[in-house]
Amino acid sequence: MFKAHQDYYKYFNLFSLGWSFEEVLPFFKISEDNRDYSFAKDSIHHAVGGPQPVSQPKFITPLGKAFLVKNYLVSIVMKLKNI
Repeated sequence: MFKAHQDYYKYFNLFSLGWSFEEVLPFFKISEDNRDYSFAKDSIHHAVGGPQPVSQPKFITPLGKAFLVKNYLVSIVMKLKNI
């Protein structure tokens, strides 16, 4: 799972060369074998044929669902606080 593109701009500002979103995206795409057509058709951000299979889970447990909901809510709060 790769981070939001804004995070790479933070890294770029800290470390400079080589860490902007545009510079790291090709490496993610080379390694990705996206098996979910709804994502794979977005060829700007996703790819097929790489060594790392990527897909959506077939089943999410109740605990997994609670984890996703909690993290989604935390991300909203962080955005509202501009963290």
